[in-house]
Amino acid sequence: MQLEAVQNVNIQAFLPNPASSGGEGPPNVPQVPQSSQPTLTDAIIQFVNDQKSGRVLIQVVAPKSGEIIRQIPSEEDLVISKRLGLVLDKIA
Repeated sequence: MQLEAVQNVNIQAFLPNPASSGGEGPPNVPQVPQSSQPTLTDAIIQFVNDQKSGRVLIQVVAPKSGEIIRQIPSEEDLVISKRLGLVLDKIA
């Protein structure tokens, strides 16, 4: 379920900047030269209620293709959270 969409957002704020982190950025994000970074000034931010996890996801979506550019929390984070919850349930 989409809660809200915001348009005219500069996507640069959501892309990794290797210079600011002092490294190469996250290992799962491909690095491209600064001059060819995408400039999706019309990106859409969606707040989505994920039924499986019961959490609200923040998604940055390309307006023309509908492709999800970035999601917070990521799919990997959702899997880790679910597994951690299962482990904690067994301990309790």
